[in-house]
Amino acid sequence: MWTKIIEFILTKIAVRNFEIGNSQIAIDLFEKLSGSEKKSNFVYLGLAYYMEGNYYKAYRNFKLCVDMGTAESKNAYDWIVHLDLENFEKVDLYELPQMNIHFMEKFAKREKYSFIQKNLEAYEYINSNINVKFKKKIDVFVYRSNNDNIGNRLSFANPPLLTIHTQFKHTKGHELAHLFVNNIYEGVNSKNRFIDEGFAEYFNEQQIYDETKIHDVLEGANVNIYCYWNNFEQYSPDFSYQVAGCFVGFFIYKMGIEKSQLLMRNQEYKAARKVYRKQLDDIISQFESLTK
Repeated sequence: MWTKIIEFILTKIAVRNFEIGNSQIAIDLFEKLSGSEKKSNFVYLGLAYYMEGNYYKAYRNFKLCVDMGTAESKNAYDWIVHLDLENFEKVDLYELPQMNIHFMEKFAKREKYSFIQKNLEAYEYINSNINVKFKKKIDVFVYRSNNDNIGNRLSFANPPLLTIHTQFKHTKGHELAHLFVNNIYEGVNSKNRFIDEGFAEYFNEQQIYDETKIHDVLEGANVNIYCYWNNFEQYSPDFSYQVAGCFVGFFIYKMGIEKSQLLMRNQEYKAARKVYRKQLDDIISQFESLTK
């Protein structure tokens, strides 16, 4: 009885640590479990090992779950395919010091070379602004089609797993920036789509967003930053991403990249307001006046 209660508590603590990015603590706790309790958490354990860069143990735990034939088995199999852990697609794998590039479909040599060069350039540019020590190499899975191998619409990044699944023609810096911004600290205090996408757009465009730039791009738009910040999904992506990139770029132009890094961690408006106080109000007011 007591053993079951203790294992139940350990499981809850392990899952919570996994969810907040403490993958090694989660592994240590999951490995203490026994019997059915451990078996029911093979997927979590596989993902935690993947986050630590231990691909062999990640695959081993996913495979144990697949072999059990339970409700979670399909999910485990999807992760094996999704993360190319058994090379089911017989992909071309290019191992670079910073990242592994998995070409999941057929590409010409010149296409691969071009993709790799652009990704490395984007990586070096972002890294020169935000120096992050990642737990493992970034894994980039490249497709020619618009969906990945389990049907997800491309492109997207998974910051905890340090993975990017991307369509070949999509921009190279946007998803990479998501990984940097969301891993610069041990954890993000408050995450917000407007700010998160804003940083991704800013680092993707590699431009200076001064007063002239903002006025040229958004004149007549009458942007209300508070509305975009708190209701980002209600606006058209074609325009909302541009507004987000311009605002974050303008914020960095005014504050500098070092001081702006706290915004990466405190992305919600209330959290950012506690950090920057009147400076944030002034920047918002200046930005909005340029869009009149």
